[in-house]
Parts: sequence; C-alpha cells; structure tokens
Amino acid sequence: MNISRDHAFRLQYKIHPWTQNAIIENVIQDGYTSPEQPFWLKHDVRSVDHSSLWGSYDTEPAPGDFFYRLYPQADWYWETNKITPLVMPLAMEVEHLFEKMTRIKVFIQKPGEPISAHRDLIPGNRYEHIGSAYESRLGTYSGVYKGSRNLRMGENTRHRDQKYLNLKIPLSSKPDNPGKPFIIAKGGERQYLMSDDNFYFLNEYDMFHGCGAVDFYRGVLFIDGILDLEALEAEPKLDF
Repeated sequence: MNISRDHAFRLQYKIHPWTQNAIIENVIQDGYTSPEQPFWLKHDVRSVDHSSLWGSYDTEPAPGDFFYRLYPQADWYWETNKITPLVMPLAMEVEHLFEKMTRIKVFIQKPGEPISAHRDLIPGNRYEHIGSAYESRLGTYSGVYKGSRNLRMGENTRHRDQKYLNLKIPLSSKPDNPGKPFIIAKGGERQYLMSDDNFYFLNEYDMFHGCGAVDFYRGVLFIDGILDLEALEAEPKLDF
C-alpha cells in the first residue's frame, strides 16, 4: 500500500478475532456514548485518578481524560469490569514500549456512522494550521494548543518528542474485515489501513485520519502513554 512509516506502521503482535468479538459484545452491552461524539460507543479500561489532576484545571468538573494522555503527573488505574481481563494481557505485550502507560479505552464505531477525518492533539504543544488554541480542525492558527478552557497545561513538546505516535489495536465483529479506517496524507490521497489484526502505530497529527461507515460494529482499542523511543526503535515493524 506504500504508506510511509512516518504516518503508520504495524507491530508483530496480533489480537485474535475471538478476543475482538468479546470486547465488542461487552462494549455494546455496557458502553456509553458522549453527546459530542454520537458515532462512538466507548468503554473505559484504564482511567485517570482524579486526585492526581489537582492544580491542572480551574473549576470542577476536570477536563476529560483525553487531555491528560501524555501528562506525566497523572496517575492511572485499571477499571474493574468484564473488558479489563481481555485487554490487560494485550497491554502487557507492549508495556516495554512505554515509559508510562496511561489511558486505555475502547471505541466502537456504530454501524452506519462515519468517523470524519480529524487529528488528535496534546495540550501544551505547538501546532501549525489548526482552528484555534481550542480547536484541532484545519485552520489558520499556529501556536500552542490549549485543549479545554478549563485546563492549565504548560507549554511542552511531549507529543512532538514521540513523533505524534499513538498505539492502536484493531477491533472488528467481522473476521478479515477491519471496516474502512483511512489516513489522508499531505497529497490529499485517502489510504486505507488494513492491519490484518496486528497492533499498529498511527501518527495523530501530520495527517488526518477517520473511518468510513460500515454495516457492522468495528473500532479500536487505544493504548495511550509516554513512549520509550529507544525500545520502539528496536521493535520489529511491519509496513501497511
């Protein structure tokens, strides 16, 4: 498919279709949908300890866990639910790639719902051509992304330092059919990511990514954290 490793690459680790189905079934049963993202069913697996966030925001409630994915001071804990025993062994396979593993969350795309092309940013980092200090959409603003108006996050280079990479594990209720996840490279071409059940890393900023609508449940398990780049450099990689 000729996708640059600067944009995405796969690891040697795989998730079995049975495990994918078990995770999806539990998310359908016990997951939740947020009003701002009606196309996702979500389920928390590793969550932030609220007490470790004191001083990083102005008023309750605290900003969402998304904004703390690379925040070194945040502490995280494993949830007690049916999905955690399915996910924990997967996370342990790649624990050596992280200095600190943080948020782990399941996102299941609802049938018939497209996921529009977007980028995922980290508060405190400088970015070019975003909507504003609070908007990750394409725009004319270049500067520090602040994320939430309730957040107090100092300027940092944490996202850039780890090459904007995020680890994902594919999930699909149909074996051999990952749905229509795609990236849009700088040339504007849409390229589909056929991971073949392999874990994979995705560059969250340098290109847009999304997923076309399909008629079945599919999604992704996000494993966020502060990467050990030396360990990642030494890890065998597979192209898309």
